[in-house]
Amino acid sequence: MIEPDGVSKSTPYYSQLVVASPHELIFLSAQTALDEDRNVVGVGDFAAQMRRVLENIRSILSSAGATMADVLSITVYVKDMTAYMRNARPILTEYFPKEPPASTLVEIKGLARPEMLVSVAAIAAVRKE
Repeated sequence: MIEPDGVSKSTPYYSQLVVASPHELIFLSAQTALDEDRNVVGVGDFAAQMRRVLENIRSILSSAGATMADVLSITVYVKDMTAYMRNARPILTEYFPKEPPASTLVEIKGLARPEMLVSVAAIAAVRKE
């Protein structure tokens, strides 16, 4: 992990800077708490939705030969910042236990469906063969 001088230090749930070279980048569309039948998982339960979102990301990465450890950056969109602050940090630490990705958090008015509480976009990198 790179810790540049002159800015606040990274925390256990995000890094200030992640470098990906020489790697192939993988860009994931923002994921929501949809199951394989397009049903929203965990209606009304932020933690359940956050876990489903991260499981969806894990599954998509796996299909590209990557893991959660390959994630460089996430952008988290939430409808309620308080719900995020109360629930997300331990979940993110569970999915990114070593070096966390760079992270951006944005509170928004709504998502594709009213029962959706969180959406996460990700960028990952895998070493070129």
